Amino acid sequence: MSQAAAHFNLCIVQPAGFVHSLGLLDAALYFKYQFERLGARVEVSKNRLVKRAVNLVFGAHLGFDQALTRDYSCVIVNLEQLGDGGAQLSPAYLSLLKHTPVIDYDPAHGALYDAQCGEAPVVSFGHAPYLAGAPCTAEDLARRPIDLLFFGSVNARRQAWFRRIEATGRRVSVLNTAVYGPERDSIITQAKAVLNVHHYDSARFEQVRAFQVLSLGTPLVSERAQASQPAEAFDVCSLWFDEASLESFFRDEFLSPLYFDVAARALQVFPEADRKSTRLNSSHEWISRMPSS
Repeated sequence: MSQAAAHFNLCIVQPAGFVHSLGLLDAALYFKYQFERLGARVEVSKNRLVKRAVNLVFGAHLGFDQALTRDYSCVIVNLEQLGDGGAQLSPAYLSLLKHTPVIDYDPAHGALYDAQCGEAPVVSFGHAPYLAGAPCTAEDLARRPIDLLFFGSVNARRQAWFRRIEATGRRVSVLNTAVYGPERDSIITQAKAVLNVHHYDSARFEQVRAFQVLSLGTPLVSERAQASQPAEAFDVCSLWFDEASLESFFRDEFLSPLYFDVAARALQVFPEADRKSTRLNSSHEWISRMPSS
């Protein structure tokens, strides 16, 4: 498949009434930007496949008929955490991953594909220039009205971490309404930091949240577990705490003058740190191996 002839349909699966599928737009728009940089023709759709295109399906775990892959060229974009301690996924979705070409976001899933499905290309997320605003200084960050913002689904594991953070005297502002796109991004840019704690015990690093937040010019403060294994750009440009350091970080370091200096510097270097990483925007080989439209 030549780069010039490539035609992609980025299909977002949205069950009736399920507004949270809008959260998949962040990842889909990143793919759109990168494919267009490579000269491809790209469209974004909802619940619609295109005959003469390669259909990249986002959110197939929400319900996708495997029979459609007989009539359409489809690639499943898996953004779910697989394996022990990860998401509880339906047998139908796991079968889809086994019998349909897949793109994954986390190298740690590679062993699962090797054992069950064959090779799955890994496409990491990174700096998104289309989200970038004006450069942010330490003084700019300090004036933002929200100290610590969390957005996303909340389960018992995350609630337990929130309680520990708030016990240090910090407030976690949780955005728990169905707000996505520019409206949510506007809230993110009002925060001194966005909090990332893992949803699952598998502790895969939440790249989609991270690239969106850092690209928007807001610091990311993240839990780090042994299994997290962030890509180099996220490793360098996020601020980290773990099980042992949580209390001291939020009590003594977070919102200190040093915090604002370090956070502002991390935002400044994120684009360059990401440029040096190997990811979708610097690798064309896997595109040539995708199903022909």
